[in-house]
Amino acid sequence: SDALELIAVAWESRGVERQVIADAPLSSLIPDGSGRVPDAAEVRARAEEGRAARELTEAIPLPPLLTAEADLDLFVLTADTPNFVGTRPVIAPVVVFDADSRPGADVRGRIVLIPRADPGFDWLFGHGLAGLVTLYGGANSHMAIRAAEFGLPAAIGVGEQRYRALTSAMEIELDPRGHILRGLR
Repeated sequence: SDALELIAVAWESRGVERQVIADAPLSSLIPDGSGRVPDAAEVRARAEEGRAARELTEAIPLPPLLTAEADLDLFVLTADTPNFVGTRPVIAPVVVFDADSRPGADVRGRIVLIPRADPGFDWLFGHGLAGLVTLYGGANSHMAIRAAEFGLPAAIGVGEQRYRALTSAMEIELDPRGHILRGLR
């Protein structure tokens, strides 16, 4: 992580934005075997290619779990049963985060939707969110444990279909005790 941060800082000092750097392959950001360092225009061109490839890849639906090559041929996205945490029901506006979301967004009083239940989103617990919903994760995942520690209503590992539907809601009802999770508006 420190090495990647140093590379990002070096390119930012040359006027290349961090998001551009994120889409560029690592090989285009460091000197090649001869010691030649690419210029900013080369990095931007390679980053544009990387962005296009990433967008194409993200547009291809995949099953949540791959166990064999045949899993790519045909799959059904099932309506998974979430792991509910907490007892307090809540109805609140929604804020949706993705892999590019940065700490510091206004989440106070909102139900936050995040894709993964990993420690990278731990900062949320210090900002007064009303509830938490994750696409992936289980009863023993990091976010399930943290939500329980904070007494925060949560639905962990709701599955692709339900998560996708909830991301378009303006407001969500989350009642862990009644196992209710639904978009309201």
